[in-house]
Amino acid sequence: MVAMHLNRTWGKIWGYQEGRTRSRARSVGSLFVFAIVACALCLIAVFYPTFIFASAFFICGMAAGLWLMRPGPAEAKAVSEATLHAKVFLTTADGATITDAEGNILAVNDAFTRLTGYGRAEVIGKNPSILSSGLHDDAFYNQMWGQIATGGYWEGEVYNRHKDGEVYAEWLRISKVPDPDGGAPNYIGIFSDITARKATEEHLYQRAYSDALTGAANRPYLNKYLDQEMPRVHRQASCLAVLFLDLDKFKPINDKHGHAAGDEVLRVIVDRIRGELRENDLVTRIGGDEFVVALSDSGSADGALQVASRILAMVSRPITWQGHEFHVCCSGGVAIYPDHADDRNALIAAADKAMYKAKARGGNYVALAERAPPQRKNSFA
Repeated sequence: MVAMHLNRTWGKIWGYQEGRTRSRARSVGSLFVFAIVACALCLIAVFYPTFIFASAFFICGMAAGLWLMRPGPAEAKAVSEATLHAKVFLTTADGATITDAEGNILAVNDAFTRLTGYGRAEVIGKNPSILSSGLHDDAFYNQMWGQIATGGYWEGEVYNRHKDGEVYAEWLRISKVPDPDGGAPNYIGIFSDITARKATEEHLYQRAYSDALTGAANRPYLNKYLDQEMPRVHRQASCLAVLFLDLDKFKPINDKHGHAAGDEVLRVIVDRIRGELRENDLVTRIGGDEFVVALSDSGSADGALQVASRILAMVSRPITWQGHEFHVCCSGGVAIYPDHADDRNALIAAADKAMYKAKARGGNYVALAERAPPQRKNSFA
């Protein structure tokens, strides 16, 4: 069954038509019958010499016909290529499937069973959706099949589910194989497991853009975030707030209890800050005990100051470590784009300056930056 589907599909690709093979088989069969008749004529000629010349003429004609009806070089090459590519399909290291026009699986290779955990008998006749992870919505699949319908090909990253329930990432390529006789097409899917590669990419990304101690974003990522968000909020006539935080009473913890205690305090503080933020907001550690929080679409200065006040209240709660209770607080400065600055570095600097105003008031306080001079030109105009 698998071989039949493979030969038929590869025949479509390489121009080898099954109908031509059947026609030739019928012709050869007919010649085989003629050969039997010829043998009979030879036997008759032994007893009836007058038939010798007629029989010889018939046999020679039939032999010439057999020679002329042999498979031609082009057809033999097509058959050989179809067989070769069927072998490649079965033995390639990438998973591969062949489906009919309705999406029913007709054939899979050994790599498919290894990568998905499903045996051939478990998937033949089924739809590839049995592998679905549920992580892609209808819009994703509509776009995929729309592209296949118009262009005959699609490739991209897909998350599927192994038979044991584990989700894995794969790079999938789907090709539409038209029928040369105008019949229903087939589809060939080739995929490779890229889970390990994705894990490596994620690890490298985390090292490049996050703080190793606390898991907060680092300064390069903050710059990237602001460079993306500031033009967007400008186009939407919205605003973005930056909160610059500096811890108070932190140095004595390091001096008295060591860096292990100080590191734990920093991790707890980052977790508490995250708890007060929305999904699209960002917390960044830019120094030993300095943090920058970016609030996308903050709405107004008053809204940003309310978030900052909640953060200060959470930071000031006691932190327990190995039987010790630590009390820290922080000073904060808030700057709003575009009210207080028109570029990324100036915005952070304005928030930093406001933070020092808060510190000058004794700490555990948040101050608002001064409004930018009206003559400044917006860099995103």
